[in-house]
Amino acid sequence: MQLVEIEFRSRRRVIYSNPEEYPLSHKDAVIVQADRGIDLGYVNLVNEQFEEYNASCLEEGQETESVIRLAKPEDFERFNENTDHEKEARVFFKQEIVRLELVMKLVEVECQLDQIGRASCRERV
Repeated sequence: MQLVEIEFRSRRRVIYSNPEEYPLSHKDAVIVQADRGIDLGYVNLVNEQFEEYNASCLEEGQETESVIRLAKPEDFERFNENTDHEKEARVFFKQEIVRLELVMKLVEVECQLDQIGRASCRERV
């Protein structure tokens, strides 16, 4: 089974399987089953590149999520819409942190392709 490394816009990289054996190349946009839903990412390493660089990244027998398909134009439209939602959510979360007097800093707001969102915060030092 072919394994590929997919990079997301937050620079997070995850190893996926390519069970359909799509002919993937570096920087191809793909739709994947992410840990919290469906997301769009870009192929970072594939084939021999992956084997050379990531030979020890997976433990033996470890399962991976799958590449679902190559990205379509409507996926990019939704991705752009989600970016707008993220901007709105960032403003909301920052206001709530201040309103609730929380000792934290908003680090990231991310909305996956299927519009499942998450926010990352860390304690202020």
